[in-house]
Amino acid sequence: LTYFSLKYFKRPRALTPSRQSAQALIAFGLKNQAGTLVGQVQGQYAKFLLSSLSPLSLSAYVVAQGLVQKMAGGITQVATALYPASARGGKTEGLVRMYHALQLGLFGLGLFGVVIYHFIGFPFLTWWLKSSELVAVVDTIMQIFVWYFAILVLSPLASSILDGRGRPELTSLIAFITTAIEITLALLLFPHYGLMAPVYAALIAITLMTPVLLYLAEKVLLSANPPDIIAKPTLQHSVLRLE
Repeated sequence: LTYFSLKYFKRPRALTPSRQSAQALIAFGLKNQAGTLVGQVQGQYAKFLLSSLSPLSLSAYVVAQGLVQKMAGGITQVATALYPASARGGKTEGLVRMYHALQLGLFGLGLFGVVIYHFIGFPFLTWWLKSSELVAVVDTIMQIFVWYFAILVLSPLASSILDGRGRPELTSLIAFITTAIEITLALLLFPHYGLMAPVYAALIAITLMTPVLLYLAEKVLLSANPPDIIAKPTLQHSVLRLE
């Protein structure tokens, strides 16, 4: 990379970034990465919590978590595609309409996923996992996680809007509060619900905080103020992370 850079770009444009710009860029990056760090904790804590249970329970949770993560993976690509428009700044009716249409479509897709799983979820798990014990546990978890998925699909686009408008601290704050609520609930519910404690906690936390995220994204989107700092978001700190 260095060789081709020197060969084909021998005289890059000379720029001397101002101290103010450098500080703003560093602040943006730190705020953005704070949400990423929170997302990593949120995605992994349940595995440590459930490690005290049977290997079957932990395996079932990991399988169910992976299924939701794969189903939601394509949504981040839609959010990435929306990012350039959101990062231009200013209030544009076209962007607002597109954002609303995409969110409505994604929520409909999430509800469609709930219906589809109701009809073919168990047969698919039986065909895929080949273990009646594991299938039964995974299906129990997925009965809750499909509703979690239906709400989760609303997070990436809203996070992209906030990041694109130079407000990554809002995304990170929502991620932090969501994670705090989820972990607290999981610890409180674990003695009574065991394996299902982090599952219920995840659904409750995302149900509580997604409306807040959507409200903030809507407020920032409708603002005519351009973003102060523009940097492409990683989308690794949506309301809820599944890894």
